[in-house]
Amino acid sequence: MSYEAATQTLRQAAAKAKSAGDQAAGTDLGSAATDLAAALPGGRSAQAADRVSRSWSETIRAWSRGAGDHGAALDSAAAEYGRNEQAGADAFGRIAADMKEQAG
Repeated sequence: MSYEAATQTLRQAAAKAKSAGDQAAGTDLGSAATDLAAALPGGRSAQAADRVSRSWSETIRAWSRGAGDHGAALDSAAAEYGRNEQAGADAFGRIAADMKEQAG
């Protein structure tokens, strides 16, 4: 049984997650609800629209941070897999060299 980590695929997924987070960070969903609150001054609808605006803004910030963190975790996993694969290759290379020397 064997496995192979697709480190390049992990790195590509990391870049996409980070890009999505960056793009989301530039999205201002709250302003539409803020405009609605301004158009309905003094009423319960204005208060509700203001709460929606804050909620959307906070949610998009949290999602953006989460996407960036996920991208960083994928990058970290790709690097760790790469180090482990290299260590395994190095170890097997040494074992093969030792066996060849012993068979001599």
